[in-house]
Amino acid sequence: MATNGDPHNNGDQNFFPPGGLLRVLILVMLFAGALAIRLYHIGDPPFDFNPTRQYRSALLARSYYYETNNAVTAEDKAIAQTAKPDILEPPLMEYVTSWLYRIVGTESLIIPRLISILCWLVAAVFLYQLCLHGISSDAALVSTAYFLFVPFGIYASRSFQPDPLMVMVFIWAIWAIFRYREGDSSLLFFAVVALSALATFIKPVCIFPLWLTFLFTSMTEKGVRSTLRDIRVPVFLILSFLPTLLFYGYGILSGGFLKDQASNSFLPHLLIQRSFWNSWLRLALDVAKPGALALSLLAFPLIHSRLTRNLLMAMWGGYFVFGMVFTYHIHTHIYYHLILIPIVAISFGASIVVLLRSRTATSRFWQWMGWGILVFAIIVSVKEAKWHMGSPEWESQVQVFKEIGEHVDHSTKTVFLANDYGKPLLYYGMLSGSDWPPHIDFLVGGISEKEYLDFLLSTESSEYFIVTNFPELEIQQNLKEILENYPILVSNDTYQIYDFRNTEEDDNYTDGQEEKRE
Repeated sequence: MATNGDPHNNGDQNFFPPGGLLRVLILVMLFAGALAIRLYHIGDPPFDFNPTRQYRSALLARSYYYETNNAVTAEDKAIAQTAKPDILEPPLMEYVTSWLYRIVGTESLIIPRLISILCWLVAAVFLYQLCLHGISSDAALVSTAYFLFVPFGIYASRSFQPDPLMVMVFIWAIWAIFRYREGDSSLLFFAVVALSALATFIKPVCIFPLWLTFLFTSMTEKGVRSTLRDIRVPVFLILSFLPTLLFYGYGILSGGFLKDQASNSFLPHLLIQRSFWNSWLRLALDVAKPGALALSLLAFPLIHSRLTRNLLMAMWGGYFVFGMVFTYHIHTHIYYHLILIPIVAISFGASIVVLLRSRTATSRFWQWMGWGILVFAIIVSVKEAKWHMGSPEWESQVQVFKEIGEHVDHSTKTVFLANDYGKPLLYYGMLSGSDWPPHIDFLVGGISEKEYLDFLLSTESSEYFIVTNFPELEIQQNLKEILENYPILVSNDTYQIYDFRNTEEDDNYTDGQEEKRE
């Protein structure tokens, strides 16, 4: 294949067409395939990935949408407000979603999921441009294909939470830093500041890769002394973090709604525990895949561009520093590793292209073999992703939650022991109340189940206790014995509802009840 059109090939033969109609066709097929797999069962309830966070966002978006919707009854507005969860990060996605709800005229979770998909595809465009100008045209295609089709990225990129938007702006900011180091213009500098500030504001987990990328590329291009004397460095560090500092500072110090979140993020004692490092590695392997992660670590000596190599080293270092600071989330929350996907994508593209070019340069057989392996890898990734993306049981769960809502007359005074912290139950059941803690909380919290239930009954006047998580109820035998003192409103194989409005059994009340679940 021709080598013209690729300024970074260093005399090697290109594996993919460096330009022309065939290259455009390959890109169109990649993006069309990436879009198609993400639209698979897009209308299903979003139980496919992190339902707790998705339904948290859904409840927030509903509350914003109902506030200005005159067609919604006052009762439904009240339920939406009482079910509104605490804010954990700036609710940009939720506000945009509620605004689109108003335009469309209805509430549909397809809308925010489409926004997330669009964000991921746009992120792939900037990733492609970064690799095209920073590594090679072949690496650009391989890295983009990995970014679009790594299984975890497929189903995580269509979730209703801020992470896909954050990844898009993060890659955009990295691309802007690369272009700024190439051109060093004031306009590009302010673009870097604005994009970095926005990415960090959406979710602060990307602040360390952005800071280290900006600083390290400056030190390697200008030297340490020139970097320290450069007024743009403190300007970048301050302005890129200022919106985030104001928001989270208010939430922690004044508003109080982020105090617990901040205190639980950095737990330094975890750093000396082997289980912490094992869990971190396991989640990273689940996200990036072992083979790709291993090859990506070999990329540094294979990248000829000094700027790109230093930029990539800074991104890896930033990811590691981020994990050292967010010690709790890095080893427990898999979606906190999403920024690892573009980092591995760039590294993986640089490594795999060396293998492709070394074999395919002299043999037509190896060229076809290389194409076959790449296509097969995409097919396997799509098949694995599809396993997470649809289940006939999800619709039945939705119907169960709606039934529960009708049974309790959409009460705002419930207590619920349910999976995913009860967020799907609140959303589909149109109810609200207090989530009952798991058993571990009572083991370390210094309070008994009876004391906590008495507290809820006295302070919130709870009317119903809803159980859908029966395994947890079996563990909490004290709670189970307490609930036996209350009448059962409904009992079947999927849920039980205890009625706190009546503290004594009444023959008339129990007439017509379903058989108590054994």
